[in-house]
Amino acid sequence: MNRYGIFWGIICLIVLAGCGVLPQPAAEDTPAPTIAAPPFQAGAVPLTTLIRNPSTFEGTFIQLTGQYEPLPLLVCNEDQHRSPATWALTFGDVRVLAGGFDLELRSLAAEGLLLTVEGRWQFWRGPVGCGRRAPVEELWYLEASRILSPNPLVRPTEEGQVVAELPSPTATVAEGTGPAPLPTTGNGGPTIPTPAPPAGATPTRPPTAATPTPTIGPFPTLPLPATPTPLFSPTPSATPTGGAGGPTPTESPSPTPDASASPNQTPAGTPVPVDQGEIEVHEVSDAPYNYPVKRNLAAGAAHRWTFSPISGQLTSASVSPVPELDVILQVLDSSDTVIATEDDRGAGLPEFIDELSLSGSGAYQLIVTAKGNSAGDYAVVVQTGEAEPFFVFQQNMNYGGNVSGNLPTVVDHLWHFQGTAGETVIITATSSDADLVLYVLGVEGGADSELEYADDTSTGEEVITLTLPETGYYSIGVGEAEFEIASYAMSLVEQ
Repeated sequence: MNRYGIFWGIICLIVLAGCGVLPQPAAEDTPAPTIAAPPFQAGAVPLTTLIRNPSTFEGTFIQLTGQYEPLPLLVCNEDQHRSPATWALTFGDVRVLAGGFDLELRSLAAEGLLLTVEGRWQFWRGPVGCGRRAPVEELWYLEASRILSPNPLVRPTEEGQVVAELPSPTATVAEGTGPAPLPTTGNGGPTIPTPAPPAGATPTRPPTAATPTPTIGPFPTLPLPATPTPLFSPTPSATPTGGAGGPTPTESPSPTPDASASPNQTPAGTPVPVDQGEIEVHEVSDAPYNYPVKRNLAAGAAHRWTFSPISGQLTSASVSPVPELDVILQVLDSSDTVIATEDDRGAGLPEFIDELSLSGSGAYQLIVTAKGNSAGDYAVVVQTGEAEPFFVFQQNMNYGGNVSGNLPTVVDHLWHFQGTAGETVIITATSSDADLVLYVLGVEGGADSELEYADDTSTGEEVITLTLPETGYYSIGVGEAEFEIASYAMSLVEQ
């Protein structure tokens, strides 16, 4: 056959195939179409491996085996903030927290029962305890979606047996797309309650001796994220001499900053700053109780605070000085370039640097400088977040003075006054449209500086009577109990 015959033969075969004339494979030779892959299988992970590297497994669907240990229940009269972890799996000294199926396990599982469970490994951060001042906890836990063994759970009783058939996922998922949706009901059994984690985004206040918080038992041996560092770690740079607000370094007067200097350059004659330590940056969405710190600034002196911003969020810095002190506030980046300066409000009035978008790369500096011959105590705080700072400094108060203010959502106002050891003061805050909280911060400032806290009534009036323990610069905080919009009036009198 010549090449023309071969050509026309191929054309005929193509036409016959298109018309369906060519023989087709037998039906039994064609595999059935696959709609979904078999159910997702969780990988078994030893408890010891999990706690060594908890972040490695975050969001992963895993299988764990250990002995059941129920955690103590949280009991509150009101405003309860629960942890999503209500039980644990243990193996020797190792404990891993878990949540889900709490009703069934508490009813039917004896402590120490060997369980094999599946679920998603999660990190959670939020308040745990009672009331607005519940402390924030951080934990890793298994969000259990299936109990593999024993299933069903059985507990013998005098009348027979109590049995709970625990649910198993039945839906399948396409290969590579992850686990099936978590079940909500059993195979003819009861509806399984899904634990609802508390609203961790709402700020809460830390507990004090006056308002003890119920504990929920010893917590896990899991390696949690690092505890936040103290608000400041002063670095001794001179011989302590004491003074209002606690010991401060001896500082030699230096030339007054040149007011004509460019805001993007260090003013000529700026004194060498005395290091005050690292100031912690806190987020508005967290429990923002790293209260402002206090220091005493000598005439012509400057203090340097270092801080690490949180990339992608706006950073603000605020300073409130005593009436005798006028300050310059500057922010320097990691290359010591001045990127922001505030110096326009005068002696005794707060200075603010707001809405700085910092990269978070390297250590930044906050420089507080005394202008001219002014001197005295000041409070300073650095905050970050997508909204207005939580602590907003107001002006100084005098005995016999009355002030008023309007609170936005998720904001507390801080007023300041100078007090002498042994004086007894009465602070009264009232509101016609809100449930207020009222508190007093001591002369050192920082996370442990709260002296008094009042949230006793919902009638719109809170009163604090306090004998001042030392001489210095005090702060009065006022806020709305649920962090809502509110207006208020406040008075400060000496008894």
